[in-house]
Amino acid sequence: MNTSQKLVKSDSITSLPPIAVFAHKRSTYLEACLQAIRESELFFKRDLPLYIFCDAPRDDKEKQQVEETIAVAHKYGRGTVVVRERNYGFRNITEGITYLCDKYERAIIIEDDVLISPDFLPFICEALEKYKSDPRIFMASGFMYFGAQPSTPQTFFLHPAFIWGWATWKRAWDHFVWDAPGWGEFVKDKKQCYLYDCFGSMPFSKGLRKTMTGLWKAWAPRWMYAMHKAGGLTLYPYRSLVWNCGCGGGTHGKASLDADPSLGEREYYIHGTMEREEFTKPRLSASVYTGQGFPSDVKMDRRALRYLAITFLQERLKQEKRKRWRLHAKLLFQRCALPFTTRR
Repeated sequence: MNTSQKLVKSDSITSLPPIAVFAHKRSTYLEACLQAIRESELFFKRDLPLYIFCDAPRDDKEKQQVEETIAVAHKYGRGTVVVRERNYGFRNITEGITYLCDKYERAIIIEDDVLISPDFLPFICEALEKYKSDPRIFMASGFMYFGAQPSTPQTFFLHPAFIWGWATWKRAWDHFVWDAPGWGEFVKDKKQCYLYDCFGSMPFSKGLRKTMTGLWKAWAPRWMYAMHKAGGLTLYPYRSLVWNCGCGGGTHGKASLDADPSLGEREYYIHGTMEREEFTKPRLSASVYTGQGFPSDVKMDRRALRYLAITFLQERLKQEKRKRWRLHAKLLFQRCALPFTTRR
């Protein structure tokens, strides 16, 4: 079935977890994303429900790009295409998740700049089933930064919510509140924010403050805060099962919309030295698919968190060096009355 439709609340529940793909104006990215899903054997074997949520244009300039994206969604030939009548922004994602969680009790969430590996769906589906009744687990993610060294060989738990290809349950998503009550007091609590920010290595609390004060337009900081407030954990694989194409053409991105998604610009700490082709092959052992590769204890892996913090700090140091270099170069070029460029 391939239809454009309005969402209607339903009492019917199915045991199969639905896949939600969220798109706006990046037709090439959406096509690559859907192709990666299509190449997953489990997608067809279990006949997983697919929903493609296409947001409306923000202005007339985006109209053609959005129409091309919707055309790709229909061209795919399988699933339910939901076309928003007005621009929802990030609420296209949050309201889509809410709808699917209400209908299916769980949902697999993939944004259009995420390409999944063949073992992403087996890992995610097994996790959804294994931890469906465990209130301590709020989500399972297929993404992990390069550099984490967990205590367990296959999978582990952390408190941060990395949302590049993930899944959750209704019982967990019910904690999500757009207004994030209590955030003001939370960001002032340095002790809480230290752990929240991965031992001070990442400005997650700063991102929450910017989001809630309107400086950022985002939904993920609200979700991570809701998880932290409720003490929720995320299950992660020791190596990433998704390839993130970058943010080109997205809300915050500046890259060309016509770029090849598989060749998207990347930072070393995201994928290391891996190439896109390596994500077209299984990346975990078969034990994970049967639940044998999951941790025996439900607790945060502090070893993995420490190594992740080191990775984040190293990356931030490099970024700070770039900023200092740019400032120094800009001043130097101004003194010489030469045009300045940030290209190195």
